[in-house]
Amino acid sequence: MSAPPGFPRFAKFPVELQIMIWRLILPGPRHIQCHISNGIVSFTGACPPVALHICQISRNLTLPEYKPLFCKDQKQPIYMDLFHDTLVIESYMCEHMAGIYPEVRERIRSLGVRISSEEDFEASVIDIGRSHLKDLEEITLFTQLVGRLSWRGWVEHESLFKRYRLRIMGPNRYSLKGDSKDKTLKCGIYTTARTLGKVGESIYPTRTSFSTCLLVGQRW
Repeated sequence: MSAPPGFPRFAKFPVELQIMIWRLILPGPRHIQCHISNGIVSFTGACPPVALHICQISRNLTLPEYKPLFCKDQKQPIYMDLFHDTLVIESYMCEHMAGIYPEVRERIRSLGVRISSEEDFEASVIDIGRSHLKDLEEITLFTQLVGRLSWRGWVEHESLFKRYRLRIMGPNRYSLKGDSKDKTLKCGIYTTARTLGKVGESIYPTRTSFSTCLLVGQRW
């Protein structure tokens, strides 16, 4: 079989134009799933950007954004853009967020958590809030739970995560209320964009439709 045709004239383009083209092939925001089984860490959705392996210009453009991470546990590093990518973990990992790799802990902006019960929901958010991930901006909770989630400690622990955007993705539109003696917290509900729906389907392949709730603190 003959080799695919190349484009030798590309190297003669102005460097500025080459850089513009290489930027177009960089992946957009990704959801990288982390799994631990028998003490072995593995990842899905973390293919290295192709631009790392094409030429020196494309590699030099890619490396400042996609850092090699998790080098201790992997034969090959996982390249992540911590500014745009979301790291998706299991709920039991949240308790140990403060002890994860420093290069991730200090810079991660978006975190996803798979939850399977109301207890997971409450514990995950509290554990993340107590981990003091200084650059964290958004938490997305992925679930297959059906119906209303209730959490009486919502108001009590609100200060732990009030600076985050907190979303739930699952097969329903959810409403969440947290009650105390003198406060009730109502959360706004928003329909997911198509891209977010596809993310949910990739994490739970047996489901065909997902909606997302953006939990916004609005006291009545």
